[in-house]
Amino acid sequence: MEQSEALKLWNQGSVHWNNWLDNQPPTLQFINITIKDYNFQDFTFSSFNLNINLTIKNCTFENDFPFENVTKVGKLTFTDCETLPNLRFNCSEFGSMLIQKCKSATSIEIYGSKVSGTIYIEDLNIKGKLAIQNCDCKKENERLPRFQGYNIRVKGDTCFDDLNIDLDFHLSHSEFHDTFLARRSTFGSSMFTNCKFLGYTDFTDTIFIRPPRFDGAKLHQHTVFPKEENFHITKQKNYIDEDIAAFGTLKSIASNSLNRRQQGMFFALEQKYLRTYNKLNGFDRFISKVYEIISNYGRSLGRPLLWLFGFFFFFFFIYAILQSPILDMSLTIDNKILISAAKLSWTNTVIPLKSISYDSIPLMIISTIQSVLSLVLIALFLLALRWEFKRD
Repeated sequence: MEQSEALKLWNQGSVHWNNWLDNQPPTLQFINITIKDYNFQDFTFSSFNLNINLTIKNCTFENDFPFENVTKVGKLTFTDCETLPNLRFNCSEFGSMLIQKCKSATSIEIYGSKVSGTIYIEDLNIKGKLAIQNCDCKKENERLPRFQGYNIRVKGDTCFDDLNIDLDFHLSHSEFHDTFLARRSTFGSSMFTNCKFLGYTDFTDTIFIRPPRFDGAKLHQHTVFPKEENFHITKQKNYIDEDIAAFGTLKSIASNSLNRRQQGMFFALEQKYLRTYNKLNGFDRFISKVYEIISNYGRSLGRPLLWLFGFFFFFFFIYAILQSPILDMSLTIDNKILISAAKLSWTNTVIPLKSISYDSIPLMIISTIQSVLSLVLIALFLLALRWEFKRD
């Protein structure tokens, strides 16, 4: 069947189209035609089946091409078209889509679909909106990018909300002039290489299986990243250095935008990755872990104080034992010894190194240890307080 006859058949409605499609090869091409004299708006397309390899090449669109309520989409290829219409899909199954060597599109939107293949867009100016929302893009036993965009320029909003992409999400050399949203999604491997985010950017509640890479990217100063626990640590040995470097880039981006909270978060995540992948030697690994436990990498005001007062009670009991002439549970408690031990522990807590006891060698050693620990904890508290003011 000629392509013009196929379009006329499409124009007759879903029953005629689907009956014809059941007996045809799975490939159809529309090449070098002007799509205009087909009044598609007069028909309901809720049951159309496009589960074929459909190539649209060097075509001119003077009317919208209504894909919105197509039930299934196989493989769509748009190439060498001057201007693409509104491409809006809301189908149960979506195979793949390739847009290449086309100059511009009005908008591209895919909603509520199970995407089994790759969506690839290259060298395209999108005048309106780019949105892929509420889609499940998981497939087992296949290493293909689920979404890949190269040299895209989006003038309107960009939205990748509520996606489940367990494999790759790659954008490179692209510009997003308005709001960029990627909220409540799951990304396996995400790359935003040399991209420019010129509007508000939001990754709230998104889960990153691997840390996102923003090599050479410029982010808007109001960029929101998810919580720390949304960055999963998975031992993938082939990507250790890349993942650690990704957090270095994120730290630099946060530092350049003066976002101290995010800078602290990415430093903490980097330290956890270094420990997980055994990139730290024994002593550095120990210091990193202690730094996390005591002050959450300088981000907690409460932890150093809790440890400080915990050590106060711990050393109070040690001083009481060391100052007791006889240790016997049957004897009555000597209040003078308790008061003396409490005073010594308290002064070593709040005024370290000033009240070291020289009454005996054990007391001198223990009080020195407490004083040093108190100094460290007070310093970490003051450091966290300073960072808290800088973050706010």
